[in-house]
Amino acid sequence: MDTQDTIEHRCDACFGTGQKIEAKPMKFGEWIAPPPACKACDGTGRKAIS
Repeated sequence: MDTQDTIEHRCDACFGTGQKIEAKPMKFGEWIAPPPACKACDGTGRKAIS
């Protein structure tokens, strides 16, 4: 199995981070929750093997 992480292997939805990318304003004093896992790659950050 190829273990190299190149641009061609990264998920297109999350750009290889494995986390859902969302931008929303923070409120003062709000608890920062970790971002949810990307649904396109199931949090792996890699494209699905077809």
